[in-house]
Amino acid sequence: MRVSLVRGGTSKGVFVDLDALPAEPDRRDALALALLGSPDPMQLDGLGGTHSSTSKLMAVGTPEQAAPHLAGPGRYGPADGEVDLVSLFGQVAVDRPAVDWAGNCGNLTAAVGAYALHRGLLRRSGPRTDLRLLNLNTGTRIRLSMPLVDGRLAPTGDLAIAGVPGTAAPIEVEFCDPGGTRTGSALPAGPRTGLRVRDPRTGRDTEVTATLIDVATPVVLVRATDLDVPATAPPAALNADAGLLGYLSALRRAGAEAMGFPASASVPRVAVIAEPTTHRLADGRSLSAADADLVVRMTSMDVVHHALPATGMLAVAAAAALPGTVGYLPDSAGRCRLAHPKGIARVSARPSGPASVSSVSVSRTARVLLDGEFHLPAGLA
Repeated sequence: MRVSLVRGGTSKGVFVDLDALPAEPDRRDALALALLGSPDPMQLDGLGGTHSSTSKLMAVGTPEQAAPHLAGPGRYGPADGEVDLVSLFGQVAVDRPAVDWAGNCGNLTAAVGAYALHRGLLRRSGPRTDLRLLNLNTGTRIRLSMPLVDGRLAPTGDLAIAGVPGTAAPIEVEFCDPGGTRTGSALPAGPRTGLRVRDPRTGRDTEVTATLIDVATPVVLVRATDLDVPATAPPAALNADAGLLGYLSALRRAGAEAMGFPASASVPRVAVIAEPTTHRLADGRSLSAADADLVVRMTSMDVVHHALPATGMLAVAAAAALPGTVGYLPDSAGRCRLAHPKGIARVSARPSGPASVSSVSVSRTARVLLDGEFHLPAGLA
């Protein structure tokens, strides 16, 4: 099976052409698990990288190839002429046989255009191109704008992303009308609500003030001070605290119930936010409080992410632009700097009302790392 290994932002995943992906759910899941090598903590027999941010599958195709994959909840069909590409994303669990097709990956979304041009799924010329993308998981329309050289993503550039070595060509990623794709509202419980959960660290029931936001991806925003969590701690330290992970998982399940999702869903993510303070990053550098607007730690598959998921940071940006939310920044003008374990992420949101946004955007980089032939296990070939 023809596959590519592609980095997008701070994630890495296996990319395939959409018409190579089975439409039948069980066969599709079996293929995704085989490609990544799950379930296995080392993903030794597949292409996964043992972390949630490197255990991902992205299928890319033309609008004409979308029809077989439109059945079931969360599938949205493109209108003729409205999009150039479609994508379908699967988050593959590392240590259990599970694939979540309910959400999208913003980091890998940034790489969809680069992959499509590389594979010849469409052709573009000139120094720059804009591509219109429809994500089939969420129905979100996304605009990708990128520089070209010889019809492909420019191989060099000056954009540096915290968590990615070196610099590369900037890709502007804009999610259009991103609110309410899963719940029907950007703020399905209003600007703030209370979530009642048991804290396994104390055995006591607690009520936590939270913002449930459904922009780009569903997220539960909570304040670090309300959880007694050191927001500037490195992910390794947070993930070593089983009681804390249990508490964050309980918050995710409570948020899922409040937003109408099954408790087993990988969404919503949990974002723990705090006012900026001077602290050390994962590589030992010092980050000044003046360089950030919020400090954020966010979960992915019930562990704390090594940086920030791109769709998650876009949801935080939207909350920062909407009055009354836990993360509201009244002077942000829709732009905010989020401090994560590896540096700063700059994200933007355009409010279209007191509880809605017209778009959210971020700049990412991408690179096709490898093309090859994946030898499928017996029974899948």
